[in-house]
Amino acid sequence: MCGADGSTREHVPPRSFFPKGVGHQELLTVPSCPKHNTAKSNDDQYVLAQICINAGLGENLAKQVFLRSIAPQLIRSPAFAARIAQGAKTLPNGWRKYPVDSDRLDRFFDHFVHALVFAKYGCQLDKHQHQIAHLYLSLTSEDPNEQAQRDFVVRGLGHLSLAFADFQERFEAANVVGPVYEYRLFAPAEPDASMTFRHYFYGVFEVVSMLTRRVHPDA
Repeated sequence: MCGADGSTREHVPPRSFFPKGVGHQELLTVPSCPKHNTAKSNDDQYVLAQICINAGLGENLAKQVFLRSIAPQLIRSPAFAARIAQGAKTLPNGWRKYPVDSDRLDRFFDHFVHALVFAKYGCQLDKHQHQIAHLYLSLTSEDPNEQAQRDFVVRGLGHLSLAFADFQERFEAANVVGPVYEYRLFAPAEPDASMTFRHYFYGVFEVVSMLTRRVHPDA
């Protein structure tokens, strides 16, 4: 993330995203400095809570992780519970609508793609060479422009998948009792070029991360 000594190991995704019983040796890890490994733990739990709230239905894995990892924390920490519930509204059908701190999600996924690039290519992602943007396809937006952008990206990814199937790669994290995380990477060149990650959490929650190579004036 920062180029400092990677004296700790960071799990990708965080261990809290996995059901109990998944061993360390089954998870993807990358080197990290202590500052960036520990400072983001609150963001990890916030993002996990939002994913599970959105994706948890019936007795699926997202619901199980919510009950095991998030629900106890909501009880132990009134401040955390207040952050999650702030601005929530009850819809006519009885469902609850929760606002999402998109800046916090962006911070988490910025960190996340840095880790994935290092795990894939063995080198640090140069944030000065790439513009990073994330689209949260499973979240509902009341902004018609944002929704139009999402639809455009999804159509574009569909066309790329058909036209450049050989440039796609799939990775799945430890799958013990169900799918926790997988990505589909579209990367037609080396890591200093543009690439796109299509993330899936619990087989339901979908995020697209676009790492676009910056065009410099002197290029």
